[in-house]
Amino acid sequence: MAERRSPKPKVVGSIPTAPASNNILVYGFSLFKMSISNLENYHGFMDRLKLFLSIFIFLGGFLFLFFDNEKKILRLTFLLLSFLFSFLLLFFTSYRKLLFIFFRDSFFELKLVSWPSRKESLRMTGVVFVFAFLFSLFICFIDKCIEFLLYCIF
Repeated sequence: MAERRSPKPKVVGSIPTAPASNNILVYGFSLFKMSISNLENYHGFMDRLKLFLSIFIFLGGFLFLFFDNEKKILRLTFLLLSFLFSFLLLFFTSYRKLLFIFFRDSFFELKLVSWPSRKESLRMTGVVFVFAFLFSLFICFIDKCIEFLLYCIF
């Protein structure tokens, strides 16, 4: 029986029909259309400063929660306002597109996750509880043995 093969495509020579593109896309930005100096400076000083201030304000909102002498509603209001101002400041930087792409891809990946069923979740939770209980008994036993040895020696 003869082996059947598909016909070979016609070779047009060493010159490709379309020149190869050396554009590599990273987060939607082409690396080779910009020079290296432009790539390093793509996120300018002001964008980096805005990013730093945004992170600083975001974390500052959490720190204000630890002031016990202020009313709770004032602390929560400051927390929400600091988050809002932080996100607004971040919105006006060039990092906005990168964050949007990151969140879009993250939500796409979440759709691909195969989540366990209710029965599997309950079974795994039960296994964790049993293991934690047995491990705590083991630690308690070791602790009592060390305590007994220390009281017998001293």
